Amino acid sequence: MSWSIKEQVPSFAVPNLELAIEFYSRLGFKVEWQWPKSETTHVGLRHGPCALMLTLNEPTGRGDIYYVVDDIQGCYTAIIEARPWEVAETSRFSSDREDCPPKRALLPPDAPTVKPHGHEDFNLLDPWGHQLTFGREEVV
Repeated sequence: MSWSIKEQVPSFAVPNLELAIEFYSRLGFKVEWQWPKSETTHVGLRHGPCALMLTLNEPTGRGDIYYVVDDIQGCYTAIIEARPWEVAETSRFSSDREDCPPKRALLPPDAPTVKPHGHEDFNLLDPWGHQLTFGREEVV
């Protein structure tokens, strides 16, 4: 048997695709595809080599993705300037969950810090509680 995995595409459930697209666009993601064309329920996003699928559904839990970046300070500065947490305020009425958005999603991320395991990173919550961590490996 010979086969290989060509790509990994994580998926997050979101109750509002328009707001999710706005949030992730502020992080530099571009819409690659939508399905179906009418009454879209799935959206494919891409940021360089990284893909992400959003599905129209009420989240039942929190997802996590760790993105390894080449310039942690540049990434942090770009995210601060793009202000994606402002989308979380708009999302208050896009979910039936009482904790949506989580309070931390309404705030800018803390500056990157070096963790005990040697990675320098910072966390950002999307409006539905999915955690995005941006980091670089092995600080020297």
